[in-house]
Amino acid sequence: DHIFDDAERIRVSGLLFERLEFDQKRVVQYILNQYGFYTGSIDGAWGPNTERGVALLIEQYESDTSIDARSVDQLVQMLVFYANKFQ
Repeated sequence: DHIFDDAERIRVSGLLFERLEFDQKRVVQYILNQYGFYTGSIDGAWGPNTERGVALLIEQYESDTSIDARSVDQLVQMLVFYANKFQ
């Protein structure tokens, strides 16, 4: 399992985000918004607001779960963890 530094995991988060379907991207932004980590429009685009929101969500996830989200699998788990809270 490859371990990322902070800048790399944000870059990888963006790459993962881009692989999502449009509606899934909007759900991620909605989740970020619900946690107060995103104030931009729910437009499905990866930009500075989404990037900042994901960085804050990673910090929150690590605090909530004591899991260091520094691998692709852990970043995906993070998104699933929070997405399930809104279903």
